[in-house]
Amino acid sequence: MSSKWAIGAGAWLLAFCLRAGAAPQTQEASPDTPMRSTGTGVYSAEQAQAGQEIFESTCLGSCHNMADHRGIAFRQRWDGHPLWDLFNTIHMKMPKDDVGSLSETDAVQLVAYLLKLNGMPAGKDELATDPAILKKIKIEVPATHEEKHRW
Repeated sequence: MSSKWAIGAGAWLLAFCLRAGAAPQTQEASPDTPMRSTGTGVYSAEQAQAGQEIFESTCLGSCHNMADHRGIAFRQRWDGHPLWDLFNTIHMKMPKDDVGSLSETDAVQLVAYLLKLNGMPAGKDELATDPAILKKIKIEVPATHEEKHRW
């Protein structure tokens, strides 16, 4: 009788494990997950405005200049990367004189401003700070007027 119980319990445990393994997993960016482009309006105009104020009061002059964050310099550093990389760099490594002092909201507002500064349009929804979402957005910097008309 105990061997029948053990076989039954083992079968039940196997079925439970198989069922648990088939449960849906959390959504993470994977190689086959479609990426959304920053050219589709991934931030709100209000976020970009707030980000501009933070950029001008915190970033400009003391550490950065505009040329570091727009045009070719921005494209060479960030084009093709997930938006998470830019957000995480700002949130975890800035400002250099007070690393990590920016809130997630401040960091996402700075990201929105940098996207606007580089010709990516605003949308109707705010950009989230959720890593899973930011990892699914690809930075695609549009060509500048000069780059489009280069021979």
